[in-house]
Amino acid sequence: MVTAEITHRHGPAGGTRSPVFLVLVLIGPLLAFAAACSDRAPTDATAVPVARSAGTVFPEEMAPALSGEIRLDEVFPLIRDEAFDDRTVFLAEVPGGGQRLAVISQAGTVVTFENDPDVESFDLLLDIRDRVSRAGNEEGLLGLAFDPGYPENGEFYVYYSASGPRRSVLSRFITGEDGRADPSGEAVILEIDEPFSNHNGGMIEFGPDGMLYIGVGDGGSSGDPRGNGQDPATLLGSVLRILPQSAQEGDSYTIPDMNPFAGTTEGRPEVWAYGFRNPWRFSFDGATGDL
Repeated sequence: MVTAEITHRHGPAGGTRSPVFLVLVLIGPLLAFAAACSDRAPTDATAVPVARSAGTVFPEEMAPALSGEIRLDEVFPLIRDEAFDDRTVFLAEVPGGGQRLAVISQAGTVVTFENDPDVESFDLLLDIRDRVSRAGNEEGLLGLAFDPGYPENGEFYVYYSASGPRRSVLSRFITGEDGRADPSGEAVILEIDEPFSNHNGGMIEFGPDGMLYIGVGDGGSSGDPRGNGQDPATLLGSVLRILPQSAQEGDSYTIPDMNPFAGTTEGRPEVWAYGFRNPWRFSFDGATGDL
């Protein structure tokens, strides 16, 4: 596990600064936010210049910075062998101001620990290895999002692969008084049938609007053989936007009125954007709120 520690500013100038750890994880050629497309561009394709906005950094510009301005350090050496398996796929800050981090493993566990490079102990927040499918290279526990009200309600969401039938599952769990979530208290919010084992997406994140955004892959195989990425009538190949109900309200969700297909018959109302191959990771800009 290799991280780079940076400082970023929340909100407008003058806001508080906090450390963010960028986890660089190599788990195969998973493409973040790639539009549904074939493995190769047509030979007659014309390159379209990308407009450069202020502050944009392109990959070819990264090498000098990596060699001269950013130092990569191995961190959490005292717990990593026990806390993380060989497929650590996501790291997040635990809300509440306690300076704790959460890490999920593809096998199906979530652990939390103090944000200290020399931390010596960790806590198991969730273990659902018994229901997570790892049959495919890209299957597993893939996403984690803490509810905006987590410090008060202890609710968080996970996105994982399941079998019998093959499907992606969005579920809610609640952290107990002992700091752990009871797996038997799982509330399944949404299930999506998956025709193949790859391109499962996996990112879930609450946006500045309080809605939950969900990255769903095109269903897999090669070249999107079923055309899911260009079909808004399926949840596959899309970024969904929903508002999950709280545990007190039930185990479902509502549809934001501003979703493009809300109130129409032209597509699934959960779909916020479609045309994606495998939206594996994304984030929201702290200054603009843009995804």
